[in-house]
Amino acid sequence: MGKRKPLNWLLAVTLSALALPAWSATLFEFRDSDGEKSKLWVEGKQARLDGSGEPGTYAVFDLSGGRIYGVNPARKEIVLFTPEMLKSDTPKSAAPKFKVKLDDRGAGPNIAGYATRHYVVIGDDEECGQYFLSKDALKDGGDLVQAQNMLNKAWDSEFDDEDPCDQAESELQRRIPSLGLPLRELDADGELVTEVTRIQKNAPLPQGGLDLPKGYKQVSLEDYVKRSIEQQQQKK
Repeated sequence: MGKRKPLNWLLAVTLSALALPAWSATLFEFRDSDGEKSKLWVEGKQARLDGSGEPGTYAVFDLSGGRIYGVNPARKEIVLFTPEMLKSDTPKSAAPKFKVKLDDRGAGPNIAGYATRHYVVIGDDEECGQYFLSKDALKDGGDLVQAQNMLNKAWDSEFDDEDPCDQAESELQRRIPSLGLPLRELDADGELVTEVTRIQKNAPLPQGGLDLPKGYKQVSLEDYVKRSIEQQQQKK
């Protein structure tokens, strides 16, 4: 497949819990193709992701403000990220429009205790990947639809969708509120990309919760990337 829109799949899961009461944290556990595991807690308009970066680091999501904070306890640092930071000043040419299709293949397996529907994403007659979606796992609501549409507009402003599979997956993202929550994704070869292994309602939050730690140094994304590049060069 072509380029992937970062965070879209994960945030689709995050946004699915927005309609739950603010006091009710929902825990999503994932695994990827390498067997790496991560956990996502969602409570109201906030979320926290553990296990997707360096050991001990985590990310805090401000869903209402559209901000993501990378927290590094070892360095006592917080790095701010927003979708707007992806935007460049380079003019973009209009991408060609391809024929896209979401092919409903019928009932899928139970995943994480939820019934699913099997969809194959097709772009310009090419099978791009497979998704197993669950309406039962999706807590549909106005906040979800509004936030998902806002998220899609943010990413679409940066990515041109010049690849047929990108356009097909964008169509899937737009239809998640009506089709269901993605619980498993396979690539064009049928290999696992990521899947939800457990969903727990009323889950306890990890130590530190969803609040940003006090007394940590605020680091710009630019400085963080610059330092990471320098560290990689020093290792060579």
